[in-house]
Amino acid sequence: MLGDINKSVEASEDFYKKATAIRSPHAKSRVFRLLNTMEAAGYAEEEAVKNFRRELYESSPGQANTNDLYIL
Repeated sequence: MLGDINKSVEASEDFYKKATAIRSPHAKSRVFRLLNTMEAAGYAEEEAVKNFRRELYESSPGQANTNDLYIL
């Protein structure tokens, strides 16, 4: 299960980089929603998830307060 979370974080990081490059606020918001969903599902303390959250907050502090949750 943790391997799936790590793969999901990696895919999200790639998607976020592409969304940032094309300046798509909608796509970037999807990444934050996925992060919030992973945390709500109990993976907030996983190192990959914590590092991803830190990366998102550092790169986009104004958007990091999104609280929309989508259950996978």
